[in-house]
Amino acid sequence: MTHNNSSNELTGFNLTIALAQKIITDQQKIKLAPAAYHRLVASRQVVLQTTQPVYGMNTGVGQNKDLAIANQSMVKFNLNLVKSHQISIGRASTWRTSKLVMLIRISQLLQGRTGLNPEIVQLLVTLFNADVIPRIIHTRFNIGIPHNFGPILVLLWCSQTKMYCFC
Repeated sequence: MTHNNSSNELTGFNLTIALAQKIITDQQKIKLAPAAYHRLVASRQVVLQTTQPVYGMNTGVGQNKDLAIANQSMVKFNLNLVKSHQISIGRASTWRTSKLVMLIRISQLLQGRTGLNPEIVQLLVTLFNADVIPRIIHTRFNIGIPHNFGPILVLLWCSQTKMYCFC
């Protein structure tokens, strides 16, 4: 695919329908605004420095929410969480829709409210700019998965495996 060399700086608050359409239609690249990156870092530090349970990070999820996850097990736990919760059904999306979902999720993550590792968001931006786009983003996700969380799990799984991607 041919890319326009123009790059759009995303802040987490500036993605409009018109800008999203321009980025997708003209196949423009995106980059993180410095302030957005600093929000991600600050949010991550809050999560890492807390001694309190953080749902899905140092605790289980769902019925297992009260189980503590040992520090040495967190990486494996989080990878298994992504693997086990990215199940979806329904009609698969088109390349254009998948790329738009990815763009919207990146923009939302840049608001800095998740505690997500900034490296993951940078990875998603790199994949977006390289057109490594999930091929399978379905219209319905696993019961118990918040509607807006399913696509990000597919994106993360795609980034780990390079399976099921438009590349």
